Amino acid sequence: MAIVFWVVVRGLIGMTHRIRRLDREKIIAEVNTKVSKAARSAEAANVKYKPAIESGMTTIRGRVMPYLDFSGRATRKQFLVTQVAAGLGLGIVLGLTEGLFESRGMFSQSFGIFLIVVASVLVLWVVFATSAKRMRDTGVTDWWVLALLVPALNLAAFAFLCLVPSDEFKGRGL
Repeated sequence: MAIVFWVVVRGLIGMTHRIRRLDREKIIAEVNTKVSKAARSAEAANVKYKPAIESGMTTIRGRVMPYLDFSGRATRKQFLVTQVAAGLGLGIVLGLTEGLFESRGMFSQSFGIFLIVVASVLVLWVVFATSAKRMRDTGVTDWWVLALLVPALNLAAFAFLCLVPSDEFKGRGL
């Protein structure tokens, strides 16, 4: 009787090992099928959406880069719109980070400080680039944009850039 019991138990153990092996192979086959299907789907999505993504990046680059470039000219309207947009953008970032400072712990404060620094550098870059373009448009050398850094001359330089028409000082050597 013990031998029969031993044979039955041994047979059941062997059968469970075979079933596990078959289940493992079946699961591996199913996973391989799903992975290959996902890879085909990803490739199809890449083919379908890649031109749109590249076109979108080209559009974004075409719209943002002129504000970061120091070459070219800027009319009074372009100058004022850029200055107002830069000021509003910086104000929004400062408002958001103030909320982060009040509601969160130290990690959010450090992130807020980082966000303020990045936004300030970006806004300063845009302001100086647009101011240099506007200086060039009035006929004054670009170096006068440094007057924006001097507190006593800051408002005068800003008023000059807002009020003086294009090519007013062209050829006068300023």
